[in-house]
Amino acid sequence: MRRKVKNKNIFDLNKNGWTIINANNFNKVDKIKNLFFKEIIKNIKKQKIKKDSHIKDFNLLRLRFNKYSHSQINSLKRVYVDSISNKIISAFSKDLIKIFGKNLIVQRFPQIQIHRPKDNIRVTFPHVEIMSSHSPYTYNIWFPLHEVRDNSGLFIIDDHVSVKLCDKEKKMMKKIERIKIIEDYIKFPKLKYGEALLFNAMVYHGSLYHNSKLSRVSMDTRVQCATNPIYEKNNEFFSYLKI
Repeated sequence: MRRKVKNKNIFDLNKNGWTIINANNFNKVDKIKNLFFKEIIKNIKKQKIKKDSHIKDFNLLRLRFNKYSHSQINSLKRVYVDSISNKIISAFSKDLIKIFGKNLIVQRFPQIQIHRPKDNIRVTFPHVEIMSSHSPYTYNIWFPLHEVRDNSGLFIIDDHVSVKLCDKEKKMMKKIERIKIIEDYIKFPKLKYGEALLFNAMVYHGSLYHNSKLSRVSMDTRVQCATNPIYEKNNEFFSYLKI
């Protein structure tokens, strides 16, 4: 499942199951952010939230998300643009080619996450990808659309530790909440704008309640080497891409 390459970031991936990848072209990152922003504004207009339909500042939009209802947030997250996942791959292609080669299987539509401050409902329950029936060959690219320097981001646990924690939970027969079992091992990687997390299917990840002033906005998409079996439950949501 892991590919050995001579690269500091990829050494971390081989060692811990996750690493930070860097965009090779910031213009591409900006274009993804702008495309997402336009689609969100379209959805705001459909929701008839008139006071926010003319917002042009991304951080102001993140601030406004704090006040939206959960149904409004869920409607705004419906961004179905075929090209976005491919654009994410293209923006990080330099690092991704070193790991997977040029022939990939890519999730067609990324998942949009809007994690609001002081909101337990938007918290992502800790899990590994295999728990959601994703392929063991699949890697997740978690791509925030802004800098993340606090615990509003995604937490992760090294894969070799995650496996032991899964075994521990199984032996305990769910007598203790999962978060209580894993909380001493979580890490919150700090990401600059233009960086993303890449992790394999055995890395525990999720999010926690946070007190940041702005909502965290991110995308995640799945990718794997095209020569590996897909083993995915919803193959129609994946497509072939050569970079």
